[in-house]
Amino acid sequence: MGPFSVNMVRASQPRASSLEITSVYADAFEAVREDAHGLIGTAHTSRTPDAPIIAASQRIRVAVDVDEVLGQFVESLNVFIEDEYGMQHTVSDYERYVFADVWGCSQDESNHIVHSFFDSPHFAEGIPPMPGALESLQRLSSFCELHVVTSRQHVIEAPTLRWLDDHFPGVFEGVHFGNHFALAGSSRKKSEICRDIGAAVLIDDNPGYAQDCAEEGLTVLLYDWLGTYPWSKMDRPHPLIRSVSDWRDVEAELAHVHAAQLTLQGEQNAE
Repeated sequence: MGPFSVNMVRASQPRASSLEITSVYADAFEAVREDAHGLIGTAHTSRTPDAPIIAASQRIRVAVDVDEVLGQFVESLNVFIEDEYGMQHTVSDYERYVFADVWGCSQDESNHIVHSFFDSPHFAEGIPPMPGALESLQRLSSFCELHVVTSRQHVIEAPTLRWLDDHFPGVFEGVHFGNHFALAGSSRKKSEICRDIGAAVLIDDNPGYAQDCAEEGLTVLLYDWLGTYPWSKMDRPHPLIRSVSDWRDVEAELAHVHAAQLTLQGEQNAE
């Protein structure tokens, strides 16, 4: 049996008993604790950067997108479409994450080009992981329960699971597919998947998914790597949407979310 099974999966490797929490976590935690006037539960007021993993009831369930958040999908796709179709594009051309608009073709043609990409070595071997993602996720796993929630299609479930196991072993509790822009089968909204798994936070680069999930009450970290994603810009984002430019930003934001959660629990316990 492989390390993942489809839909709800368990990581093949055991989670470490303790992980280093970076200074960005410690600083953010301390800042929010001070803002909360010491209302965080006493079991956590003396927490240190090398403290053991937090109890499951106090961990945040976080949904993490794949393409452009964990891996550089468009970079590899651009190489493929130049090799196969003579189209030359860079990431900066994607004002919207709608390939048909960028390539000047119909949605049906775009879907077929992307599915041809899925059958190519560019997809199977050419998508590099996002810099810093693995290290950050390993640190975050001490106080977050991490799930992949992706719009990827069912037809590429197996290679997606292999890629995740190769680049992010032992990190994710589950992997969930939306099957968007598919040639066959029904799709599911990310907000529906997040609701079903009980996620409190989504990390995604797509403003449409971000808005939908924020309207359902999720905190959303809109990932715009080093400010280079034209499609990730929002003029008037929802109050629950926060822009992040790299995985260190993600760590800091999730540390704030977690500290606020502990504050709320401390207030409730004090009542």
